[in-house]
Amino acid sequence: MTTILKKLTAPLILLMIVSCYNDKFDTIDNLSLVEDNNIELKQKSEFSLALAKVFAENKDVRKLIKREALKQFDYDYDVLYMLVKDKKMENNKTLEELLLKYMSKDDLLTLTQKIPTLTIFVPSLPGESFSAEKWDIEQEIPLVAYKNEENSILYVNSEGIVNAFEENEIPVFAIVAIKPSERVIVEN
Repeated sequence: MTTILKKLTAPLILLMIVSCYNDKFDTIDNLSLVEDNNIELKQKSEFSLALAKVFAENKDVRKLIKREALKQFDYDYDVLYMLVKDKKMENNKTLEELLLKYMSKDDLLTLTQKIPTLTIFVPSLPGESFSAEKWDIEQEIPLVAYKNEENSILYVNSEGIVNAFEENEIPVFAIVAIKPSERVIVEN
């Protein structure tokens, strides 16, 4: 009996050490994942604020987003950021150049690397309160919505004031949402 215990003791101790060792890596991996999510949320909120500011000061950007949304390239009113970021507008500036006035190039690059299918979605809201077809680009300056890590929907205006929608609340004002595309798949 003692011979069997002696033979099993070393493997059991080794197993306990290895299992504790793996728990440590799981914790580090989980912390890394949380940090990545926090960085991505920070960049999404910065992008949303930058887009809200650009919408407020530049009718050409509103015109660009409306025109591209109406194309419905994916059968929805989505505008794939990577397809419009370099389009020149009447002021000879691109959307990316205008956004970079309000956020760092590194943050924008990191965000588009993390979410290569970053989309600006123009919703059709109830009561014809707002849609791509009805969007009056002269008068309506949309707020910009995004999801946080708890899947709550936040929205920001050009002054940087952030609000959240209550569960099941639907806006009846001009708003767009940034999100990853559900229909576009990126290949290497």
